[in-house]
Amino acid sequence: PGKMAAKSSVAGFLKQAASAAAAVSSQKKRLTFVMGNQASDLDSMVAAVVYSFFLQSLSKPILPGNFSPLINIPRKHFRLRGEAAGAFSEAGIDIKSVPFIDEVDIKKCVENESLEFVLVDHNRLAVSQESYGPYIKGVIDHHKDEKQYLSSCKFRTIKAVGSCCTLITLQALEEAPSLISPEIARLLGSVILLDTGNLNPQMKKTTSDDLTALKELEKIGGLQEKDYESVYNNLLNQRRDISKLTTAELLIKDTKYGVAAGLKFAIAGVGLSLEDWVKRDSQLIGALESFYEEESLDILIAMTTFTDEKKVFRRQLLICGSKAPELWDGVKNSDLELKESDVKFSGSESFPLRAFDQGNVRASRKQVMPLVYKILSEATTESKM
Repeated sequence: PGKMAAKSSVAGFLKQAASAAAAVSSQKKRLTFVMGNQASDLDSMVAAVVYSFFLQSLSKPILPGNFSPLINIPRKHFRLRGEAAGAFSEAGIDIKSVPFIDEVDIKKCVENESLEFVLVDHNRLAVSQESYGPYIKGVIDHHKDEKQYLSSCKFRTIKAVGSCCTLITLQALEEAPSLISPEIARLLGSVILLDTGNLNPQMKKTTSDDLTALKELEKIGGLQEKDYESVYNNLLNQRRDISKLTTAELLIKDTKYGVAAGLKFAIAGVGLSLEDWVKRDSQLIGALESFYEEESLDILIAMTTFTDEKKVFRRQLLICGSKAPELWDGVKNSDLELKESDVKFSGSESFPLRAFDQGNVRASRKQVMPLVYKILSEATTESKM
């Protein structure tokens, strides 16, 4: 019965938190959101869920009031974090009952003075969220201390360890070990492994605190050392698995944006070949065009990476959009060693599109991004002469 009790208590807590979060902008009831950073990797999300449960359940509260996790991405982006869905469901946590940032009217809560925040896995708000600064009541984080919110915070736990979940584990073990069920112990341990590269010494992220947390979690039903490697590899494979993602989701997953000479462009990294992409999505051009319009782009570039049937690593480049022709000659005359691809696309006059095989496979987005800036800036200077 003990195991079920702890498991259902997280589930029970989340049900209450979800209804409190739904009501917070309409009523003047105070609520403290426990929120991770905007990258919202597994560490941020698990830290928000487990730490809000911990703060709510302490018999001697660190902070008064009611708590809810808040996941700092729109809900539709959750599917892009492949490792998260499995990790939460294994721990018996229903992500449907966890509020996401696009589901809470924070502006209205600020007007009602009905909310406060505890930050997990970051200690400085993103620029777009700086207005929440006065409402920060606590911080628990493993990044460099940026010395923010010193006057409003009741506590600040900031220490350089491998994972924010390590700090949460150590605090929970010290103050309320009974709150950690075997499921939650395994969830916390999984995150610590993922964040430290399975305790890989070359990554230089693992500290003695991370090792202590894992050992202590094992004693209460957490991961056993013999399973570390398989758990870690499984999480890594889920993170890399893009088989269930739509074109729209592939284009959001790993994309960097830039503006050069007044033109807005995006470079999306996509882990499959153009051939496979076309096979997978018969409406590919339409999906590219939709993304291009939603993001108000002038140029959309997709850089594909894959291993061909001969086990050779390859890259391709797809360049489309109304201003794409301004790039085509420049990239063809660059050191990317491009040749026109055999993949047949039906672009249109309103949406020009060309695809290339990239001979120079060493050139990743780190090299292509500055090249695009250079070509577009030079093209505009020339046209003005």
